[in-house]
Amino acid sequence: MERPLEHLERQHNLPPGTARRFKALYDNASRVPEHEEVRYAMTWDAYHEALDSDPNLAVIANAYAQSYPLPLHRRIDATGTVIF
Repeated sequence: MERPLEHLERQHNLPPGTARRFKALYDNASRVPEHEEVRYAMTWDAYHEALDSDPNLAVIANAYAQSYPLPLHRRIDATGTVIF
């Protein structure tokens, strides 16, 4: 995932390191097993809070989602929640 993110970082004139920070946030959130419901929810809430509080992370997240959309079946977790 890192090369496409670095490309998007340059394409959107984002500060250096934005791609690396976004990848670290996403990797951290995606490593929590869905069956650990409380930890899973808290981790994804923290991920979204980081995107909400940092416009550069929000830009790269949106650009990545637009460029590399997940199939619908991969966007729904075990609890039936759609992951954005």
